[in-house]
Amino acid sequence: MNFNETLQARRSVRKFQKGAEVPQEALEEMIRAAGAAPSGKNAQNWFFLVIRRRSLMEKIADLLKAENEAIAKEMEKKDPEAADRFRKVIFAFSLFFLDASALAMVYSTDYYPSGCDELRMIGGDEKFIDELWLRKNPGMQNVGAAMENFCLSAADQGFGTCWMTSLNYAAPKIEALIKEETGFDRPGWFLAACLSVGVPEGPGKNPAKKSLEEISLFID
Repeated sequence: MNFNETLQARRSVRKFQKGAEVPQEALEEMIRAAGAAPSGKNAQNWFFLVIRRRSLMEKIADLLKAENEAIAKEMEKKDPEAADRFRKVIFAFSLFFLDASALAMVYSTDYYPSGCDELRMIGGDEKFIDELWLRKNPGMQNVGAAMENFCLSAADQGFGTCWMTSLNYAAPKIEALIKEETGFDRPGWFLAACLSVGVPEGPGKNPAKKSLEEISLFID
């Protein structure tokens, strides 16, 4: 595929061919592509933990279901309909990774953007400093660039991915489970997002994208 074809081939895949494996070499190529992404100060504040152990993927799914239900039960006290909607979210946007070949857990670490320490040094406005650090969140911009490269490499090789943040409300427990099951521990780092990776079941469709006019303005 040429570059534009790869861009169009990338989509969020939520239906994978059960039992179809993504080779180790292909996964490594995706991570190499991720590692080529730009990052502020060349921080490269990303780490990809690729899980192919089925039993661990199933335990992550069980943990998610338990956490989802615990939250939903508390929600019922205030809004039963909202609780029911939340129960459905996990099945629509999370558990499909069980059919994927692998689940890439994307870890990140704190990233301090240029200007924060300097503004504090001169007594700058803390609200504005927080906006630099939290709202604009350059550290997550770095991770997003790496994840997009990963997804594009997967599409270029004929595989499918889905960029997942729906697991984040259970991230601390997932981190603890992974440490317990594998011994993996990276102090100072946290689970930021996940990528399911597998062989797509069918061609699928991309949702409609905004037009050039809706997303851009040229000033000469």
